[in-house]
Amino acid sequence: MIREMATKTLAKQLGLIRKSSITSANCENSHRPALKQIFDYLIVLDFESTCWKDNKQHYSQEIIEFPAVLLNTSNGEIESEFQFYVQPQEHPFLSEFCTELTGIKQDQVDKGLPLKICLSQFSKWIEKLQQQNQFMFISTVTNDSAPGSKLCTFVTWSGLDDSRNTAHLAWRMICDGCVMKITKSLDKLSRNRLNSVLNYLAAL
Repeated sequence: MIREMATKTLAKQLGLIRKSSITSANCENSHRPALKQIFDYLIVLDFESTCWKDNKQHYSQEIIEFPAVLLNTSNGEIESEFQFYVQPQEHPFLSEFCTELTGIKQDQVDKGLPLKICLSQFSKWIEKLQQQNQFMFISTVTNDSAPGSKLCTFVTWSGLDDSRNTAHLAWRMICDGCVMKITKSLDKLSRNRLNSVLNYLAAL
């Protein structure tokens, strides 16, 4: 929660929050990347999940909003958006605290998609973007990584508005000379942990 509030506060201070759904992160300035970027595109993921005021440790959190935006790192444009509300299964009724914190209402998750279907739709969205933009994903970057190919990676956070704001923040960082790099890879996940995640998703 602190991280989300900090992101919104910083975005407001930098004047990066926009009212339009798809816009340019630099539409009011002429910034360009200060350094050549490794990745041509960033997909910013920003989940919202179930939560409780008393921070119940025995309650597992479930995704209730699955948003993502595609940021072009050469010009700061948000070129595509993906968003669905997701039906929580273990605790289908949102707490009052969760509604107040996230702004997500009960009827929105009631009309949402099961997580498996949402993941399927997300996969189709990714495939469509790859066909349109001809980029590829890699888990590590080396000097000879896919020469001449367009590269894409994921940036994670949490909510569609926050995804847009995070994309704008990423663009500001790029303009200020930051080069985006991979900080965590699924390749480094232990096999047991990775299997646990896959088994959990398959059981939903």
